[in-house]
Amino acid sequence: MFSKHSIKINIKKKDLSRGIGLIEVVIGASLISLSLIGIVLLAQMYTRVSRENTSKIQASFLIEGGMEGMRSIRDRAWNEITLLSSSTPYYLLLENNMFVATTTAQPDIDDFFERIITADDVYRDINGDIVESGGTYDPDTKKITTTVSWEGISGLRSENSATYIANLFE
Repeated sequence: MFSKHSIKINIKKKDLSRGIGLIEVVIGASLISLSLIGIVLLAQMYTRVSRENTSKIQASFLIEGGMEGMRSIRDRAWNEITLLSSSTPYYLLLENNMFVATTTAQPDIDDFFERIITADDVYRDINGDIVESGGTYDPDTKKITTTVSWEGISGLRSENSATYIANLFE
């Protein structure tokens, strides 16, 4: 009833369906593997970005703390501010519950951040506006710049901010 030819065709169809099933399993396993690898890489990237953002936020708080420390020194005695040399790097030191500006390098904050403060002289034009060069020296104003730097994942990072403080009490 069956010829040899029809039996061979049936065997080939059976072998072909087994091969397709194996290919489907390999493709399915590859897709699942690629999805898992993608999820792991995404999680690593999220962790790295999160860590960088956390450091940047902490640096912002340290900058603000540096500014507040300098205001505290100003509030105590303006002459302590006027004695600070322009463009000289200073570090804040807490001594007897009072901030002191010192040129002696301090240990890194949390063994991670370095905060440097500079107090530059201010000059004004004939209208009383602050100018970068020229003008008349204003002994009652200083430009305070606070820079916080740290070693980030992508290398040395730093944030800075500047403000002017004035002699409010004399």
